[in-house]
Amino acid sequence: MTSERVQNLLNDIEITISNIHNFVGINQREKSYLAQYLAVYICGTYEECIKNTITLWAQTKCSPEIVSFIDKYLYEHFRNPDSDRVIELLQKFNSGWADEIQKMSKIIKDALDSIVLNKNHIAHGQKSEITLNDIDKWYPRSKQIILKIDQLLLEDSL
Repeated sequence: MTSERVQNLLNDIEITISNIHNFVGINQREKSYLAQYLAVYICGTYEECIKNTITLWAQTKCSPEIVSFIDKYLYEHFRNPDSDRVIELLQKFNSGWADEIQKMSKIIKDALDSIVLNKNHIAHGQKSEITLNDIDKWYPRSKQIILKIDQLLLEDSL
């Protein structure tokens, strides 16, 4: 992991998941609410990780004006980082980066898509059946996309 900020954000997710698993005496409804919270939290954190990684890359390759443009563009236009949106965004910078994410296994991309889909259901008042077991399964898989983006953009840049 090259980006210290991204590493810290991922560590925070893992600490939060661990803390939630250490709760005692919570019922199924409370577990469901906690899983929903985690979906929203993870999705937002992934969005921040991707933005941060691209901005860090731009800082090593571009003028301050271009970095400012990229940062503002990402803030205004990049939301709900499912695998298709991630690939589409990376394609705007480098088709090779997009291809590398596209080549990742379906199970990894589906895990990211499931987190984002559930976050959207929750955010728009729709029913979500997400469980803590789903989070335990999807988070480590989906995190591989964030790690891959860090590797692709930053390993040789910093």
